[in-house]
Amino acid sequence: MAAERDSESVERLSNEAKGLTRRDLLRSFASAVLVAPVMVQAACSDGGGDAGDQGGDAGSDSGGAPDGASDGASDDATEVVSCEPVGGGAAVTHGPLTGAVTDTSITIAARLDGAALVQFEARRADGSGEATLSGCAQANEATGFTIKGTVDGLQPATIYAITPLVDGVAVAGAAIESHTFPAIGAPAAFHFTFGSCQRQTGTDGKPGSASDGATFEAMAAQAERPLFFAQIGDWTYPDYYYMKDAGGGGFGGGLDADGNNYTAFPEKLEASWLRRLNPDFAMRKVLAKVPLAHVWDDHDFAQNNANRMVKGDQSVRVDTFERYLPCYPLPVSRLGVWQRFSAGHVDFWLTDMRSQRDPIDKALKTIEKDGEKQVVFEEPAQHSMLGNEQIEWLLDGLRTST
Repeated sequence: MAAERDSESVERLSNEAKGLTRRDLLRSFASAVLVAPVMVQAACSDGGGDAGDQGGDAGSDSGGAPDGASDGASDDATEVVSCEPVGGGAAVTHGPLTGAVTDTSITIAARLDGAALVQFEARRADGSGEATLSGCAQANEATGFTIKGTVDGLQPATIYAITPLVDGVAVAGAAIESHTFPAIGAPAAFHFTFGSCQRQTGTDGKPGSASDGATFEAMAAQAERPLFFAQIGDWTYPDYYYMKDAGGGGFGGGLDADGNNYTAFPEKLEASWLRRLNPDFAMRKVLAKVPLAHVWDDHDFAQNNANRMVKGDQSVRVDTFERYLPCYPLPVSRLGVWQRFSAGHVDFWLTDMRSQRDPIDKALKTIEKDGEKQVVFEEPAQHSMLGNEQIEWLLDGLRTST
């Protein structure tokens, strides 16, 4: 009876998708809860002040094997080449870190300080079995010396030691650990951690939050390893950091005098991603042993309270997001960074609440009440936080998840 009711609810929501408002969307989440056990949404504070580290811990104990599982990790951002060393003496400066994990594969990303031929080796952390290698890829100036590689053919629910091979030489000092997810469709008990709005102090000397990474110290110290860490937006506040001296800078907008946000400047956009991966940030202790799942919010997407109308090339923002971090397959349209993945018998959706968001002023109305003017929130028809394409993707995922 419950399954029949859920099917009817999802079908009704599908018919209304074109005009889905935020209220409708929240209702859809509630009515589909038996179809999709867990969802992760980006939801950070949009306000000013001294934003601190925010984190949490979520457990999962649910049933049902997903028919609509993710197709796996996204394609490598670097070209696959022959395994011929470059011999330039390049060193690993950022990472490695892992993400886009499935039950049989791990994707690894890193950044070097020069050109090199790179592979990644995965070996069971307990020392048993043979090592498995990713394909060879070239770190070069065109990609900012960033590199991504995927190791396939791994065993489900297994911890692996990950070591980068630079021009054929293992870099033991850059070795980390990660793990595969439980087998798709198999019942599994696990927990994951999440956080947002990180402003930490690094070697750059810029001010951070009062806790200065204490949240991540606690996450890294957990006796039971989390399945993944979900970074759900506002990662280092690049709009503030790179535009605070501009005409409209800081949390008030992060804009220059011409209304440009930091993503309009290639050097600022590139630098912002390297700063996220600063090896001195406490978050590194988590990412050195836990896979990453990531989606942006307003401050790292473009600027405070950002929506789809902000200045800048969206395809460039998406391409940069994909270049520096392991991520699950992104929409072909390149309209945003929403993603879906599965672990055991649980499906996860990372919703992008900024890229296709309608301007909020379209839903604000000034009225007069008791002789005073008041601003009320009234969403017009077709007003959306996700946009039609993402709504259809989400509802289709809910329909096919079992």
